[in-house]
Amino acid sequence: IATVGHFMLIKALTLAPASLLAPLDYTSLIWGSLLGVLVFNEVLDPLTLAGAGIIAAAGLFIYLRERQLAARIDPNAAVPPTIA
Repeated sequence: IATVGHFMLIKALTLAPASLLAPLDYTSLIWGSLLGVLVFNEVLDPLTLAGAGIIAAAGLFIYLRERQLAARIDPNAAVPPTIA
């Protein structure tokens, strides 16, 4: 499964800019936490949740900043689609 996932990541990086795909990598925080809670009955402490929030906010900030810089450089260029 890891090999297939790695090849899919390589394919994604050939099709889209890394600055657009990097924030999507942070979903591993969600999946890892969810798996820990559901499978291993872990309880997430407030520091873990705060750290995850900071990491997610930083990724969102970088994404939005890259969009803003791309629009300044060439206003007629296609802006990457928003993540919804």
